[in-house]
Formats: sequence, structure tokens, C-alpha cells
Amino acid sequence: MYITIIRSIVIYAVEAGMLLTEYIRAIVVLEQKELQTMFGGVETESGKRWRRTNHELQALLGEIPSAHLAKKWHSSVNLNQSDNDVPGLRILYQNVRGLRTKIDYFSLAATECDYDAIVLTETWLDDQFHSAQLFGSFFNVHRCDRNHLNSTKTRGGGVLVAVSTRLISYVDPTPVSDKIEQLWVIIKTPTRKISIGVMYLPPDRRTDANAIEDHVNSIGSVMSSLQPNDLSLLFGDYNQPGLQWIRLNNDATSIDYLHSNITAASSDLLDGFNLHSLSQINHVINSNDRLLDLILTNETLCELFEAVEPLVPLYPNHPALNVTVNQNLPIQFEDTSVEPCLDFRRTDFESLSNVMSRNDWLFLEFNPAVNDAIFNDAVNNALVHCTPPRRPLRKPPWSNPRLRQLKRQRAQTLWKYCRLRNASLKQNFNRASNLYRKYNRYLYKRYTNRMQHNIRSNPRIFWSFVDSKRKEEGLPRDMFLGDSHGSSMPDKCAFSAQHFQHNCRDSVAITAQINTVLCNTPADVLDFSLPAITDRYVEAAINKLKCSFAAGPNGIPSCKPISYNLEVFSYVSSE
Repeated sequence: MYITIIRSIVIYAVEAGMLLTEYIRAIVVLEQKELQTMFGGVETESGKRWRRTNHELQALLGEIPSAHLAKKWHSSVNLNQSDNDVPGLRILYQNVRGLRTKIDYFSLAATECDYDAIVLTETWLDDQFHSAQLFGSFFNVHRCDRNHLNSTKTRGGGVLVAVSTRLISYVDPTPVSDKIEQLWVIIKTPTRKISIGVMYLPPDRRTDANAIEDHVNSIGSVMSSLQPNDLSLLFGDYNQPGLQWIRLNNDATSIDYLHSNITAASSDLLDGFNLHSLSQINHVINSNDRLLDLILTNETLCELFEAVEPLVPLYPNHPALNVTVNQNLPIQFEDTSVEPCLDFRRTDFESLSNVMSRNDWLFLEFNPAVNDAIFNDAVNNALVHCTPPRRPLRKPPWSNPRLRQLKRQRAQTLWKYCRLRNASLKQNFNRASNLYRKYNRYLYKRYTNRMQHNIRSNPRIFWSFVDSKRKEEGLPRDMFLGDSHGSSMPDKCAFSAQHFQHNCRDSVAITAQINTVLCNTPADVLDFSLPAITDRYVEAAINKLKCSFAAGPNGIPSCKPISYNLEVFSYVSSE
């Protein structure tokens, strides 16, 4: 009945070519909930229950879910009429003037934005800063930090391109010059490739003819590798304050030769742009009525305006810019054909033991090598029956339903303001954005405090959090604390102890506070007797140790005291 009546009515709009993006997502969620109600949950022998996954529902239904039907008619979906999504590829460009002291502020702002790509100049980053500290797991980050090859200075500079993980992106393999601070990244879409370049020309090199020549040659190499239908976008802080630009009718800009101070270096730069058919489309001037940040493209169908909400506080000479490319992006659905991972921490071991005991394992006695596949199938079937699937991780980890609702309201008000741009809608967006950002920062602070507290109560969770930030396991090769640097194991231990000492220090009240509290307390209420250390306490503490041959901080492996006889500890305690 569901397939013949309910589903056919629901997906009729898809066949008619009138379905919007948010309606497709709503159909998928509706079908999953309906099927979960119809088929019921999974129940083990001991009475534990959990809901069926999309993979199990697809196996029971035996047909293609609505998500794949929506993909089939994807060409008829009108993405430009969504109430929640801004159409096209959304790119934010900003000169951030250093991120070293803005890590926490920027990382939260990255979780709050809805851009498909973020382009930054003057990041001031180096090997000490991991990309995951800034963008978490939401973006694939490509960086070109300042180094001895592209600059004579050791600090400052640097460019970055971060692309959403739902898009395919990679560094352009075309050979370009490594003597300047530039980066080229390719984004693959269903219809074409989009090349995003970013360039930073510092003030001390803005008249360097060799640097400009290397950049122009790099533009030529990248453009020659693209197809005629591909799009090229080049963002750059070229520090050419002498150039004056005027806006044309087709949203492009042109040089105002009468009021510009054109040097030999800027002339070579402009000739290189014209040679490769790149038009400058940025018309948002800074506080000095100048354009230091240029945006060049090989087509003028891109929409550009000043960003409503920058990622970090603005620098007067560099306004944040929002570029929207008229490009339909693929709709993202959960792949129900892939079997989810199992959550072994929630395994019903009682039911698993019963299932395993009822199996006939006699076949293993005859030819174990041949029957490995049969054994693995039996064990896997038992695990699937008694182990629930792993729940998807929350993004971000501190998120909750109220935060997601505030984010949706913020996105809706932003979309309405971007369409009409009046003062009333801007006020509504600011109100929704402030509510979301305040609550997001409150949840993030509570989350980080809980993670830091885990270094004492649950170190494993704390170090898992650290590894997720670093995107790798094990101790880093070098550690930094303030102006100190350490690479040896004692230095790393000392830095960790110094940084996290406030989490491991017991709170002790001063004598005056204790006297104030105990002045009206009866004498027989408190019992200060010390607990006796018995063999049972010692044995329980030893059994909690993880058996390992690796030496701990005291140089003694934990496997050694476990193997000792308890009579030794009895003798020591008696002495």
C-alpha cells in the first residue's frame, strides 16, 4: 500500500518537474520515518531495542528509496527558488591580517558560515598551526604559507583556500612558480571545473618585476589547462594603491587612466590580465577609496557584493567580499547502499552469547582454512543482530536541536536580505545572527571546558579530542608554549603539565573560610578518620591497571606490579 499509493502521490511533483531542493530533503526524511514506523525496531533476545537504519530499510523494502528517485529527476529541480539555500557556489574572500591570535574566534565563525569556499590572504600561519584548528572537519583546506622560497621574511603573508567537504577539490597539478605566495585549487562540479586562485603580493614586492612575471606565467599555465567551458576565479591582494577603477554597465570594472598612477610593475600586471582574458569585477572600495583586493574572472556572470558578516573583524583597507557563481551544485543525500558501522560499545553481549552458543561450529574441526569465510559470516551475522549501528556524529560536536533551529532561522533571514537588501531585513538578520552566535559560543565554551576537565577524569577522551583537531595520532614532533620550544619527551611532558596544571589542582579552602563554615557546626557531625589501606584496596587498584610492557612516567611497566604476589604488598603495608 505504501509503494502503490503513498509514495506515488508524494513523488508526483518530481515527475512533474516542480520539486524544490528542500522538498526533496523533506521527502527523504518523511519516507525514512514512515518506514521505521511500519517495520518497527530491532529487538534482541534480552529485550534491548533500537531503530532500523536506512540500510536495513532499503533491504526490507527491496526498492530504490525516494532519495535516488529525486536524483533521477535532478535536472528538473529548481535550485534557485529555495527558501533556505542561496543558489550557486558561494565564495567568501577576506584579508584577515593574521589568524595566530584569532584561532578560537575564527574556528567558531567557520562553523557559523554557510559558504562553499573560503579564500583568505595574509593568514600569517606556519607549521605550528594545523588547518583542523581553524576549520574542523567541515572544509578541505589547501594552504601556501610563507617560507624561505617565496619570501625573504619569516612571518606574515600566506594564502589559503578552504572548500566544503561536500565538494570535490584538489590543488591544481599544473606547475606554477613557488617563488611567490600563490595557490591554485580546482573544484569539480557535474558540468565543469572551477579554478580558484589566490595571490598575495606584499608591499615590499609590489614593484618586483620578476614576481609579477612569475605570477603572469602561472596564470597562463593554469588557463591553458582549462577547457573552454571551465570557470577561472583569481583573488588577490596586489597592493597597487595607485590604480583607480571605474565600474562598467556589465558589472565589470576598467582602469581609470586619467586618475591612476600606473607604474611599470602595475602595467605589466594589467597586461598579463588582459593577455589571459581576465576581467576585474570587484567594485567595493575600502575606507581610503582604493581597491587593494582584486577579483578577476574569465566570465562576468558572477555576482559580487560586500559580505554581510565577515569571519573576523574587518581591517579598514580590506573589506570582506562575497562572490556567487551561477553554478548548480549536486544535492547531497545519505548513501543508504553502504552498510553503517556498528557501535560495539552498545552490544548486547547476553544475546550475542546465546546466538553464538546455538551455532554449529563442528565444521572448524575438519578444515579450518577452507571454512574461514563461513566462520566470518556466522560471526558477522551474530554481531549485526546484537549490535546497534553507530549513530552519526553531531556537526559540530557541541550542537543541539535549538542551535540547529537558530542556524536555520539565520540562514533564512540572510537569504531574504541578500535578495532585497533593505534596512528592515538587515535588522532581522542581525538579530537572528546575534542569537545564533551567542548561543553557539556558549555551547562551544562549555564543550571545551568539559574536554579540558577530561584530562583528569577521562584522559582517553581528551587525547581523542586532541587527535581529532590535529588529524593525526601520537605526540607532535615539536611542541610550543609561549616563546618556549621543546622536542624531547621531558620538554613535552613539562609543557603539558604547565599548561594543564589548573585542571589537575585540587581546590583548597583557606583557613578563614573553614573557620567561618565550622563556627556553627556541631563537633560530632564530621568524621576525619583516615581509611585503612587493606589488601583488597591494593588488589582492586592493581586490577584496574592496563597490562602493558611500555614504561610509564615512573619507569615501571604496569604489567610488572600485576604479576607480583600480593604478599609483597601486605608485607609493605604492615611495615
